[in-house]
Amino acid sequence: MASAPTSPATGASTVTVYCKHPHGLILRVGKSDDRVERKGDIHERTVREWRQTGSFTVSGPARRIGEDAKSQVIGGYAVTHGVPKELWEAWLKDNETSAMVRNGVIFAHEKPSMGDGQAAEQTTLRSGLEALSQEKDMRAPGSRDVSKMTAAA
Repeated sequence: MASAPTSPATGASTVTVYCKHPHGLILRVGKSDDRVERKGDIHERTVREWRQTGSFTVSGPARRIGEDAKSQVIGGYAVTHGVPKELWEAWLKDNETSAMVRNGVIFAHEKPSMGDGQAAEQTTLRSGLEALSQEKDMRAPGSRDVSKMTAAA
């Protein structure tokens, strides 16, 4: 599992993040700078270098068998309060084309009541990383009816 959630921010504007990725995520933001790298007297090239400027760990809904979840779970989403709004917005801008953002596997709200409602509405949304259903999932061992299988072309 990902590391323990980061302590909630205080004194700054915050959001509540809802995450359906089983092990949570470390939201990392940074900036890139170009620098000139020299080799010898005549060879030089420009290199883009990324430096992390902030991070925040959000919880995921996974838990060990027999243990309680480490954070509140609503509709399959782990809830992480106190994420700095500025960091969330920077991370979201950097990851807006990510499937997990586009498909609603992770989202945030300033008002937890709004996020709780959205998470409850999206209970049936699948992240694609759920555990196998031993009865209904064709990927599960022993669940295949070989009489319905066809030879590959």
